[in-house]
Amino acid sequence: MADETTQTAPVAGAEETATQQKMYVYYYSDPQGATKEQRFHPIYSEIPFNPLPWHVHDKAPAESMVDPVWNDQLNGGLGDWQENNGTAQSQILAQVQEKLQEVDNKSKELDDKAKQFDAENTKLDEAVKTVQNGQMQGTQQNAALLKAFTTQSKQMTEMISTMQENMALMQKSQQTILTEINKLKAQPNTPSTGEDTKPADQDNKANN
Repeated sequence: MADETTQTAPVAGAEETATQQKMYVYYYSDPQGATKEQRFHPIYSEIPFNPLPWHVHDKAPAESMVDPVWNDQLNGGLGDWQENNGTAQSQILAQVQEKLQEVDNKSKELDDKAKQFDAENTKLDEAVKTVQNGQMQGTQQNAALLKAFTTQSKQMTEMISTMQENMALMQKSQQTILTEINKLKAQPNTPSTGEDTKPADQDNKANN
């Protein structure tokens, strides 16, 4: 049976007088309620409920209960109040939804980090390609310089060889000339004969 209480209410008139009004107190409880107020709150009515509406009970919970909730399985199936233990389906659903929201937030955070990581990788790939292209160009330039140096060295070697051959020829020519000169110097001086003595003989004869 519902609890009964009385309330004093003023009545309009020339003089205000107090009247006593009986009130019936019932208790609403949704076992699947997500909030404490949904799991328990009192209902005041001027008339008794018969039959009791859905989720409405005429038995009050114990005053020591902090978060009372109605359980239809207690009291031999007649139902009774119990302290909410956090296992109600709505609470579990709310907790699951909260966890799912946290997971969703973490997933979005991971997606953002993955996108940032991909962007950093793209920049790194571009930097590596730039370095590789620079190295390739440097290798090509080095190859061209090496080829030019090799060609120039070959030409220098050929020029030195030609100069050495010319110098050998010059030394050989000088040696030949010196040999001929020495041969000429080695020949003896012989007196001249023939017509050069005749005029002298004729002069001698004339003097005689």
